[in-house]
Amino acid sequence: MQQLIMTDLLAGLNQRSHEWHLLGSLALPVRPHPDDPWPETMRPSQTGPHPAYCMPRTAFDLDLFAHSLRHRDAHDYGREVLAAIHDIAPPISQPGRTSTVGLGGLLRYSANALTVHDSGQVMGTLNAQPVDDRYGPRRTVAVADPIVVEIDIKPPSKMVYVGPPDVSHRSVTALDLPGLMPVRPTLFPISNQIADKLVLLTGPPTSLRGNNTTAWHRYKDLIDLHYLISTCRVDGDLLRQAVATNWNWNRMDAERLPVPYRVYGQSPLATPDERQIPWEAEIDALRHQWPQLRAYPHFSAMVDTISHFTAELSASESSRWRPGQGWESDPTAAARGAQRALYAREDRERAARTQHTSTTPPPAAGPQQLGGPDRTRGRGLRP
Repeated sequence: MQQLIMTDLLAGLNQRSHEWHLLGSLALPVRPHPDDPWPETMRPSQTGPHPAYCMPRTAFDLDLFAHSLRHRDAHDYGREVLAAIHDIAPPISQPGRTSTVGLGGLLRYSANALTVHDSGQVMGTLNAQPVDDRYGPRRTVAVADPIVVEIDIKPPSKMVYVGPPDVSHRSVTALDLPGLMPVRPTLFPISNQIADKLVLLTGPPTSLRGNNTTAWHRYKDLIDLHYLISTCRVDGDLLRQAVATNWNWNRMDAERLPVPYRVYGQSPLATPDERQIPWEAEIDALRHQWPQLRAYPHFSAMVDTISHFTAELSASESSRWRPGQGWESDPTAAARGAQRALYAREDRERAARTQHTSTTPPPAAGPQQLGGPDRTRGRGLRP
């Protein structure tokens, strides 16, 4: 039910203001290309909707980026995002405002107190109140406790695009209900999403290295990576660039992925200064918790898959990953490179126009800008 509500909220945002790009686990079902055969090892135990809906990790929050606001400074970005959220879910602290309607009248949306961080990131929870509207819109009666949905609107400093955004290959929701239109949002590029997970799995940011109370782990990222590698096409050139320029490098003490690839705290490969992370036990616990994950392999097999994926990537120029086939030469690489160059040029022109017409101060340097242009030289996959 939460995923259906998140889809409805996303549809409401896209209909009202800005251009919203979807990322995170809610985007996983729409990424696999329909022309690729589905892996036999990633099928649900029962027939039903397409496996793309059944096999990903369950989404717990709505991860979005207001792409059309990416050239705003952090303050303006956060302010405009907050206004857009309140447009579809009025603040619960303002009872005089009428709640917006969701799911064809079955829900009323409102927002709890939302946090706007200095970076412009907006986080918090929204309420989806089930109602009985048989007596008209002015006499709706709550019929159950509200369903709470977490939102996380990423700031521009964390959203570095190495190419054009991706398209959805199917609707976010598998349900075909009267009045529920298919929702096919624009997506944060898969190359960037994979790069984020590959980098973060290798260790905590330096600012968290002294935190001895919580062991660093990214269990969900390991599961998501296995799903993406098993089911999705990936542009090798874009992924190499996304790894090399990933904004997380600026807050870590490494500059490239380990060769062979391994995750932080992985026994017995962990260095003496790393905390041992119970990867095997925790991944098995998640596999037992979520029925769809029981088809996933154990921890060591997942890491082996990722290691194979990254090892061959470093030596595969102008290649594309095809699920079930691996890296192969891509005859369309030149054409897609020209498309990326055109997108980058148009994006720079839009940024210049925005800065020329803006009355706000120029944005502060985001994490991906720290250290100057030479900071990214030599990064990525090769040792």
